[in-house]
Amino acid sequence: MFGNIMKRLKGTASSIAGSALSADKETVMEAMIASAVLVAYADGTCQNEEVDQVNKLIKSSPQLREFHNEPVRLFDNYCDQMEASYMMA
Repeated sequence: MFGNIMKRLKGTASSIAGSALSADKETVMEAMIASAVLVAYADGTCQNEEVDQVNKLIKSSPQLREFHNEPVRLFDNYCDQMEASYMMA
């Protein structure tokens, strides 16, 4: 399993960066939001203050502005999934 992942990851930094830049913008946005949720729940819980801070960050990000309210909606959805079942999310 990990062998396949390592084969995919091998390559120069520029090729990895190039593939990330050529990825669908919406997919990159979803990955950014999902990673923010994972960081917020890294200790197993997420306080309301953490949710508020991440929402402020999402709303103020110039890179995410083009998606309007979609990043906030995704963040809330992913947080709901984490609250429902940490393992399943």
